[in-house]
Amino acid sequence: MNSDHDVIEPEIVSGDGPTAGKKKDGPEQIDEAPLGPFSKVLWVVVAIVCGVYIFIPEFTDAIPLIGWLDEATAAGIVLLALQKLRVRIPLIQPVLDWFVGRKKKAK
Repeated sequence: MNSDHDVIEPEIVSGDGPTAGKKKDGPEQIDEAPLGPFSKVLWVVVAIVCGVYIFIPEFTDAIPLIGWLDEATAAGIVLLALQKLRVRIPLIQPVLDWFVGRKKKAK
């Protein structure tokens, strides 16, 4: 183990509940493999293209629901790309963690 890097151990939940004695999942626990250089560039490009798409007006923006759907899809792809790049946004991260945790439990 390198002395340059500190390893953050997850907290153990104390108490009498069903989670007593189990490790608490935190934002520092990431179970994804590191991205290669090509994957990082790809996700950066995807995030930039979708971010720009959100701010460019097009004819579907005149129809409220349809215009909202394409922007919402682009925003979702931006959030996915940021998550793949391990960029954490404090206000949005609890919602993403809940959604990802819910997907993992369903499998």
